[in-house]
Amino acid sequence: MNATVMIHELTKVLQVLIPIGVGGRIAYCLCQIPLDEENAGVMKRRIRNALIFLVLSEVITQLLRIVKQYY
Repeated sequence: MNATVMIHELTKVLQVLIPIGVGGRIAYCLCQIPLDEENAGVMKRRIRNALIFLVLSEVITQLLRIVKQYY
C-alpha cells in the first residue's frame, strides 16, 4: 500500500472517529454536571475544550483536503 493512500485512508477514518469521540465526551460531561455540582465548572470547561478541538480538527482536515486537491 502506498504511503499517500494510507494517509488518505487514515484521514477518512479520523474524520468519522473524531466527531463521535467528541460527542461521547460532551455527553459524558453533560451527564456528570448534575451528579457533581462542585465540578460543574470543570465539566463546562471540558465541554468547551472538546468543541474547540472538534472545530480545529475539522478546519485542519478541510485545509489538508484543499491543499491536496490544489497540488
